[in-house]
Amino acid sequence: MYIDDSLLTYEEDLSIRLRSLYRDNGFTRFRMGRFEEYDLYAQFRDFLASENIISFTDTNGKLMALKPDVTLFFAANNKVAEGAVARVYYDENVYRVSKSSGSFKEILQVGVECLGAIDGEDVDDVLVLAAKSLDLISATSMMAITSLDITSEALDGLGLAATARVQCSRLLAERNVHELEALLARSGVEADAAAKLVSLLRTPEDSDACVAFLKEAGFRAEAVDALASAVEALGTAGFADRVRIDFSLVNDTAYYNGLAFQGFVRGVPRAVLMGGQYDNLLQKLDHDQRAVGFAVYMDGIRSAE
Repeated sequence: MYIDDSLLTYEEDLSIRLRSLYRDNGFTRFRMGRFEEYDLYAQFRDFLASENIISFTDTNGKLMALKPDVTLFFAANNKVAEGAVARVYYDENVYRVSKSSGSFKEILQVGVECLGAIDGEDVDDVLVLAAKSLDLISATSMMAITSLDITSEALDGLGLAATARVQCSRLLAERNVHELEALLARSGVEADAAAKLVSLLRTPEDSDACVAFLKEAGFRAEAVDALASAVEALGTAGFADRVRIDFSLVNDTAYYNGLAFQGFVRGVPRAVLMGGQYDNLLQKLDHDQRAVGFAVYMDGIRSAE
């Protein structure tokens, strides 16, 4: 069947190119329905990008939801055989509050998920695939990566109650060093533990120098090595000048762990790609497996140069 490229929208053309990239890298297509049972999304509402869910009652009386997310449904409904790895990509419309308009929208989302007996190499491969996805959107893209294991290690060392810990995470995300130091002082945190956390906002800009800094600061070697491996993989793939380590990227560690990352392109004032490891979500779903993935958000992406 011949498709006239001139009739494709920007989103459709980009979606075709992304799907081709993922197929060429050994991923198979995953599909889901337009709406699914509401209970799953309600149970893990705080995992979703927006707590607002469009729901309705089906003719059989069952409460249903227009799907607000793909990752949660995939993780909840797929278990692979021991030792195996499922590598899938998707091209789905989700229904959530748009960051660009502030209202409910049908948003095209394209992404990949890798689930099962994955290892560090699998994580690095997904990171490189994310960088290649950004490259299809714009040659001026930038990837920001972080280690949530390192951030969690620093936060765990503070000995803070849950509320204060959440405040610390918020101040990290805001890169607000002054208020963070003040909060730690008011909370009576030991000087060494406080300095270790604050140091995450003062790491060198150069990725290799940042890794060396983290090692010298005494962070757990396994977590630092995983971050170093990711930086090396991106560099080998030709993205060395378009990656930076940024500890202001803070995800909910109740669901996420390990490496997390966001992708940015010139002309769009927010991340157009988000991803990372979500082993902790699988544990909450009683799945003894590991997972990593990312999504490209088409909403507002056409303004990229």
